[in-house]
Amino acid sequence: MRLSTRALSPLLAAGLLAATNVPDAMAADDKGWASSPANAWLVEKPIPEKYRSQIKTTPADSVDAHLPGTFLAVNTPAGMARLKRSQFKEDYWTLSLNFATQIRQTLCSVATAITVLNSLPLKRPMDQVYKPFPYFTQANYFTDDVAKLRSYQHTLTDGMTLEMAAQAMRTHGATVKPVHASDISVDDMRNMMKANLSTNGDYVAINYQRKFIGQPRGAHFSPIGAYDEKSDTFLILDVARYKFPPVWVRADDLHKAMDTKDSETPLSRGYLLLSAGT
Repeated sequence: MRLSTRALSPLLAAGLLAATNVPDAMAADDKGWASSPANAWLVEKPIPEKYRSQIKTTPADSVDAHLPGTFLAVNTPAGMARLKRSQFKEDYWTLSLNFATQIRQTLCSVATAITVLNSLPLKRPMDQVYKPFPYFTQANYFTDDVAKLRSYQHTLTDGMTLEMAAQAMRTHGATVKPVHASDISVDDMRNMMKANLSTNGDYVAINYQRKFIGQPRGAHFSPIGAYDEKSDTFLILDVARYKFPPVWVRADDLHKAMDTKDSETPLSRGYLLLSAGT
Protein backbone atom coordinates (compact mmCIF):
# COMPACT_ATOMS: atom_id res chain seq x y z
CA MET A 1 0.00 0.00 0.00
CA ARG A 2 1.40 3.36 -0.99
CA LEU A 3 0.68 6.18 1.46
CA SER A 4 0.19 9.57 -0.15
CA THR A 5 1.54 12.55 1.77
CA ARG A 6 -1.33 14.66 0.35
CA ALA A 7 -3.65 13.15 2.95
CA LEU A 8 -1.34 14.05 5.80
CA SER A 9 -0.75 17.30 7.62
CA PRO A 10 2.23 19.29 6.26
CA LEU A 11 4.19 18.68 9.48
CA LEU A 12 3.58 14.91 9.50
CA ALA A 13 4.32 14.64 5.80
CA ALA A 14 7.61 16.49 6.27
CA GLY A 15 8.51 14.18 9.13
CA LEU A 16 7.83 11.07 7.06
CA LEU A 17 9.84 12.38 4.16
CA ALA A 18 12.77 13.16 6.46
CA ALA A 19 12.60 9.74 8.10
CA THR A 20 12.46 7.83 4.81
CA ASN A 21 15.40 9.78 3.41
CA VAL A 22 17.81 9.54 6.34
CA PRO A 23 20.34 7.36 4.41
CA ASP A 24 20.64 10.13 1.83
CA ALA A 25 22.32 12.29 4.49
CA MET A 26 25.46 10.21 4.13
CA ALA A 27 25.56 10.53 0.35
CA ALA A 28 24.53 14.13 -0.23
CA ASP A 29 27.66 15.11 -2.15
CA ASP A 30 25.84 15.80 -5.38
CA LYS A 31 23.11 17.85 -3.68
CA GLY A 32 25.11 19.70 -1.05
CA TRP A 33 25.61 18.67 2.57
CA ALA A 34 22.83 20.79 4.07
CA SER A 35 20.24 19.77 1.46
CA SER A 36 19.64 16.37 3.04
CA PRO A 37 16.26 16.21 4.86
CA ALA A 38 18.01 14.78 7.91
CA ASN A 39 20.03 18.00 8.15
CA ALA A 40 17.15 20.43 7.66
CA TRP A 41 17.49 21.63 11.26
CA LEU A 42 20.97 22.94 10.41
CA VAL A 43 19.54 25.67 8.21
CA GLU A 44 21.64 28.77 8.65
CA LYS A 45 20.32 31.46 10.93
CA PRO A 46 22.11 34.55 12.23
CA ILE A 47 23.36 34.84 15.79
CA PRO A 48 21.16 37.34 17.69
CA GLU A 49 22.48 40.90 17.53
CA LYS A 50 22.77 41.28 21.32
CA TYR A 51 25.35 38.46 21.40
CA ARG A 52 27.46 39.51 18.42
CA SER A 53 29.74 41.84 20.39
CA GLN A 54 30.40 39.14 23.01
CA ILE A 55 31.41 36.19 20.89
CA LYS A 56 34.65 35.01 19.34
CA THR A 57 34.28 32.94 16.20
CA THR A 58 36.73 31.26 13.89
CA PRO A 59 37.53 33.56 10.93
CA ALA A 60 35.00 33.08 8.14
CA ASP A 61 37.69 32.44 5.53
CA SER A 62 39.38 29.76 7.63
CA VAL A 63 39.07 26.11 6.66
CA ASP A 64 40.70 24.43 9.66
CA ALA A 65 42.30 27.14 11.77
CA HIS A 66 40.70 27.22 15.19
CA LEU A 67 42.02 29.67 17.76
CA PRO A 68 41.77 29.04 21.52
CA GLY A 69 38.52 30.30 23.00
CA THR A 70 36.62 30.41 19.70
CA PHE A 71 33.97 28.30 18.03
CA LEU A 72 33.01 27.41 14.48
CA ALA A 73 29.31 27.11 13.57
CA VAL A 74 28.43 23.87 11.81
CA ASN A 75 26.17 25.65 9.31
CA THR A 76 29.15 27.17 7.48
CA PRO A 77 31.15 25.60 4.64
CA ALA A 78 34.09 24.84 6.94
CA GLY A 79 31.79 23.59 9.70
CA MET A 80 29.92 21.25 7.38
CA ALA A 81 33.22 20.01 5.91
CA ARG A 82 34.27 18.87 9.40
CA LEU A 83 31.02 16.99 9.89
CA LYS A 84 31.29 15.36 6.50
CA ARG A 85 34.81 14.03 7.05
CA SER A 86 34.36 13.10 10.72
CA GLN A 87 34.97 9.45 11.57
CA PHE A 88 33.32 9.88 14.98
CA LYS A 89 29.69 10.84 14.35
CA GLU A 90 27.60 7.72 14.98
CA ASP A 91 25.56 9.62 17.58
CA TYR A 92 24.87 12.57 15.31
CA TRP A 93 22.29 10.87 13.10
CA THR A 94 20.01 9.65 15.89
CA LEU A 95 20.40 12.77 18.03
CA SER A 96 19.54 15.04 15.10
CA LEU A 97 16.24 13.20 14.59
CA ASN A 98 15.32 13.51 18.27
CA PHE A 99 16.85 16.93 18.92
CA ALA A 100 14.85 19.21 21.23
CA THR A 101 15.10 22.96 21.74
CA GLN A 102 14.78 23.99 25.39
CA ILE A 103 11.39 25.64 25.92
CA ARG A 104 12.66 27.82 28.78
CA GLN A 105 16.14 29.28 29.18
CA THR A 106 16.84 27.27 32.35
CA LEU A 107 15.67 23.92 30.98
CA CYS A 108 18.85 23.06 29.08
CA SER A 109 19.46 19.95 31.20
CA VAL A 110 15.91 18.78 30.52
CA ALA A 111 16.05 19.40 26.75
CA THR A 112 19.38 17.58 26.67
CA ALA A 113 17.91 14.70 28.66
CA ILE A 114 14.87 14.15 26.46
CA THR A 115 16.99 14.40 23.31
CA VAL A 116 19.11 11.53 24.59
CA LEU A 117 16.28 9.53 26.20
CA ASN A 118 14.26 9.58 22.96
CA SER A 119 17.40 8.33 21.19
CA LEU A 120 17.72 5.33 23.53
CA PRO A 121 15.62 2.14 23.40
CA LEU A 122 13.76 2.98 26.61
CA LYS A 123 10.10 2.87 27.58
CA ARG A 124 8.68 6.30 26.85
CA PRO A 125 6.00 8.05 28.92
CA MET A 126 2.78 9.41 27.47
CA ASP A 127 2.23 13.11 26.85
CA GLN A 128 -1.32 14.25 26.11
CA VAL A 129 0.00 16.38 23.26
CA TYR A 130 1.18 13.30 21.34
CA LYS A 131 -1.25 10.67 22.66
CA PRO A 132 -1.46 7.76 21.77
CA PHE A 133 2.24 7.91 20.86
CA PRO A 134 4.62 7.81 23.86
CA TYR A 135 7.42 10.37 23.77
CA PHE A 136 9.69 12.10 26.28
CA THR A 137 8.88 15.81 26.51
CA GLN A 138 9.97 18.68 28.71
CA ALA A 139 6.57 18.41 30.44
CA ASN A 140 6.32 14.68 31.22
CA TYR A 141 10.00 14.52 32.19
CA PHE A 142 9.14 15.83 35.68
CA THR A 143 7.72 12.68 37.26
CA ASP A 144 7.35 12.34 41.02
CA ASP A 145 10.79 10.71 41.17
CA VAL A 146 12.42 13.59 39.27
CA ALA A 147 10.55 16.16 41.37
CA LYS A 148 12.10 14.66 44.51
CA LEU A 149 15.51 15.56 43.08
CA ARG A 150 14.50 18.93 41.66
CA SER A 151 11.01 20.26 41.04
CA TYR A 152 9.98 21.89 37.79
CA GLN A 153 9.73 25.31 39.45
CA HIS A 154 13.11 24.95 41.15
CA THR A 155 14.66 23.91 37.83
CA LEU A 156 13.19 27.03 36.21
CA THR A 157 15.07 29.20 38.69
CA ASP A 158 18.31 27.26 39.24
CA GLY A 159 18.61 24.57 36.58
CA MET A 160 20.29 21.27 37.59
CA THR A 161 23.77 20.20 38.59
CA LEU A 162 25.61 17.44 36.75
CA GLU A 163 24.80 14.90 39.49
CA MET A 164 21.13 15.89 39.60
CA ALA A 165 20.84 15.55 35.84
CA ALA A 166 22.41 12.08 36.05
CA GLN A 167 20.06 10.95 38.81
CA ALA A 168 17.02 12.34 37.01
CA MET A 169 17.84 10.45 33.81
CA ARG A 170 18.37 7.25 35.80
CA THR A 171 14.79 7.46 37.08
CA HIS A 172 13.69 7.19 33.44
CA GLY A 173 15.68 4.00 32.89
CA ALA A 174 18.96 5.29 31.45
CA THR A 175 22.35 4.06 32.59
CA VAL A 176 24.36 7.18 33.39
CA LYS A 177 28.01 7.65 34.34
CA PRO A 178 28.93 11.20 35.45
CA VAL A 179 32.52 12.27 34.79
CA HIS A 180 33.80 15.43 36.47
CA ALA A 181 36.33 17.31 34.35
CA SER A 182 38.57 17.97 37.36
CA ASP A 183 39.06 14.21 37.70
CA ILE A 184 40.20 13.56 34.15
CA SER A 185 42.81 14.86 31.70
CA VAL A 186 42.06 16.35 28.30
CA ASP A 187 43.57 13.30 26.62
CA ASP A 188 41.44 10.86 28.63
CA MET A 189 38.35 12.98 28.02
CA ARG A 190 39.04 13.00 24.29
CA ASN A 191 39.55 9.25 24.16
CA MET A 192 36.41 8.48 26.15
CA MET A 193 34.26 10.74 24.00
CA LYS A 194 35.74 9.45 20.73
CA ALA A 195 35.00 5.87 21.78
CA ASN A 196 31.42 6.83 22.60
CA LEU A 197 30.91 8.77 19.35
CA SER A 198 32.20 5.88 17.26
CA THR A 199 29.54 3.41 18.47
CA ASN A 200 25.75 3.23 18.29
CA GLY A 201 23.46 3.22 21.28
CA ASP A 202 25.38 5.42 23.72
CA TYR A 203 25.66 9.18 24.03
CA VAL A 204 27.56 12.06 25.64
CA ALA A 205 25.94 15.06 27.33
CA ILE A 206 28.08 17.92 28.64
CA ASN A 207 27.68 20.49 31.41
CA TYR A 208 29.93 23.48 30.76
CA GLN A 209 30.54 27.21 31.11
CA ARG A 210 29.97 28.97 27.79
CA LYS A 211 32.58 31.72 28.21
CA PHE A 212 35.45 29.28 27.65
CA ILE A 213 34.27 28.50 24.13
CA GLY A 214 33.91 32.12 23.04
CA GLN A 215 30.26 32.66 23.96
CA PRO A 216 28.55 34.91 26.55
CA ARG A 217 28.98 33.67 30.12
CA GLY A 218 26.47 31.11 31.37
CA ALA A 219 26.32 27.49 32.52
CA HIS A 220 24.75 25.12 30.03
CA PHE A 221 23.92 21.51 29.08
CA SER A 222 23.89 20.04 25.57
CA PRO A 223 24.64 16.75 23.80
CA ILE A 224 27.82 16.09 21.80
CA GLY A 225 27.22 15.03 18.21
CA ALA A 226 30.62 14.41 16.62
CA TYR A 227 34.39 14.77 16.80
CA ASP A 228 36.72 15.95 14.01
CA GLU A 229 40.21 14.55 14.43
CA LYS A 230 41.95 16.91 11.99
CA SER A 231 40.94 20.04 13.91
CA ASP A 232 40.65 18.30 17.32
CA THR A 233 37.19 19.74 17.80
CA PHE A 234 33.91 18.43 19.21
CA LEU A 235 30.48 19.34 17.87
CA ILE A 236 28.12 20.68 20.55
CA LEU A 237 24.45 20.29 19.55
CA ASP A 238 23.30 23.39 21.42
CA VAL A 239 19.76 22.92 22.77
CA ALA A 240 19.39 26.73 22.94
CA ARG A 241 18.79 26.81 19.19
CA TYR A 242 17.17 30.24 19.40
CA LYS A 243 20.59 31.55 20.48
CA PHE A 244 23.33 29.47 18.80
CA PRO A 245 23.57 26.82 16.11
CA PRO A 246 25.58 23.62 16.72
CA VAL A 247 29.24 24.64 17.08
CA TRP A 248 32.66 23.01 16.84
CA VAL A 249 34.92 23.72 19.85
CA ARG A 250 38.52 22.73 20.61
CA ALA A 251 39.02 19.76 22.93
CA ASP A 252 41.18 21.93 25.23
CA ASP A 253 38.51 24.61 25.40
CA LEU A 254 35.78 22.08 26.07
CA HIS A 255 37.72 20.60 28.97
CA LYS A 256 38.32 24.06 30.44
CA ALA A 257 34.63 24.87 30.03
CA MET A 258 33.67 21.74 31.96
CA ASP A 259 36.41 22.12 34.58
CA THR A 260 34.46 24.91 36.27
CA LYS A 261 32.58 24.98 39.55
CA ASP A 262 28.83 24.95 39.93
CA SER A 263 27.68 27.32 42.69
CA GLU A 264 25.62 24.53 44.29
CA THR A 265 28.38 21.97 44.65
CA PRO A 266 32.13 21.85 45.29
CA LEU A 267 32.48 19.46 42.35
CA SER A 268 33.37 20.59 38.86
CA ARG A 269 31.08 20.36 35.89
CA GLY A 270 31.77 17.61 33.37
CA TYR A 271 29.93 15.17 31.15
CA LEU A 272 27.54 12.25 31.27
CA LEU A 273 28.01 8.94 29.44
CA LEU A 274 24.55 7.54 28.70
CA SER A 275 23.21 4.24 27.47
CA ALA A 276 20.32 1.83 27.97
CA GLY A 277 22.58 -0.96 29.21
CA THR A 278 23.23 -2.09 32.74
